[in-house]
Amino acid sequence: MIPVPEFNDKAISLTLKSIPGFREMPPEFECHYGTSPFMKIVSTWFFSGLAPEIKDSLIPKEGVDKEAALKVIRGVLGSWELKHEDKECKTAYLLDQWFTIQAPGVKISRIKKLFTKSK
Repeated sequence: MIPVPEFNDKAISLTLKSIPGFREMPPEFECHYGTSPFMKIVSTWFFSGLAPEIKDSLIPKEGVDKEAALKVIRGVLGSWELKHEDKECKTAYLLDQWFTIQAPGVKISRIKKLFTKSK
């Protein structure tokens, strides 16, 4: 697991360099085609913000400070250091490293509904 860095520009830059680029990512994190539910979370977060029900479904793994980790993710998403595709893949990868998804009473196969805004 990649450790959660203290939030500052230097730490975020070092963290970004320690994560593979989007072309080297495992298939579930491929930009636009990734099957990881974290890809959908990142896309929704980037364009619409992190909804409270999505935030509540993110359960930190052992040793991870949830608020510190989410602060780093926000920093990466707002960084001008990366292309959008790289941000998407890297933040989904970090979410996977630091969190599991738990939605009480909802099967994982149906978790996507949490991340789709109803019209």
